[in-house]
Amino acid sequence: MCISTGGFIMKNRKNWFLFLMAVWLFSCASIKQVNSDSNNVIGAINEYGGITKEIINNNLNINNKWIKIVEYYDGSNSLVKTIATLSAIITEETGIIQQIEYYHEGTIVRYEMFFTEEFKEKHDYNRVIEFVGNNKLILRTVWFIDDIVIDVINYPQNMNSYHFYNIKYIENVLSVLYEPNAQGENILLSAKYVNIRSVIKFDKDLIELNETDFNILKYYTSFSFISQDFLNNYRKKVRVYHEGKYYWFFVHSQLERHINGQDATISYIPQLWNGELYLLGIGLYSF
Repeated sequence: MCISTGGFIMKNRKNWFLFLMAVWLFSCASIKQVNSDSNNVIGAINEYGGITKEIINNNLNINNKWIKIVEYYDGSNSLVKTIATLSAIITEETGIIQQIEYYHEGTIVRYEMFFTEEFKEKHDYNRVIEFVGNNKLILRTVWFIDDIVIDVINYPQNMNSYHFYNIKYIENVLSVLYEPNAQGENILLSAKYVNIRSVIKFDKDLIELNETDFNILKYYTSFSFISQDFLNNYRKKVRVYHEGKYYWFFVHSQLERHINGQDATISYIPQLWNGELYLLGIGLYSF
């Protein structure tokens, strides 16, 4: 279930062309251009009724994007799927270990990507599937932790694609910039990390905001896209938990009835107030 407060942020987005996350493996040096002497048919008839080819890249100095590609063909000798093991350079840049491309009648219809554990520790997910339409635009993106779906976005219906970050990572990044203010409050908002998604567990109890909470909320008007009228929709807060620690999540009125102690991906705007992290809730996806 994906619930949003109405999408007041990021309304103008560029077109979502092919390869939203997937690595463009063959842009400069395709398989045919790589003089690999390791191009072999492996195994018996595969699950698609055809042959399987394994291609080893022995010329990483020419094409440093991939190490090995396995191609699966059906009984009509049409390409059905490729599995690419990416090079250390690409993995370091993107976090992707392996990329799978699924084909139908010669056209890519789906990408599937697997990410490193280090990437997951920073971004909360380790697997993504992208569905491609007839116009070669991404139609849908699904994020996973292993086999658990943690968020889904359909394009172009929902263009508010918040970046995934582990909430502890966000807290650490903002805390590095924090300097105590002996003269009064210290408020830290970041334009870089204004659009965030994180995986958390909700508490069940919603609590009425107090005077301090309303004081914290007012600083969100520092962003031009947040008005006081919008903030007037926030009257309650709830604890969200991650790795044994909790943070206060300000709950928009449209989200209140959807919170019941579940695991969820939240979209939010973080604020460090006097050294403590607070979250302005924008949406949630329960799983």
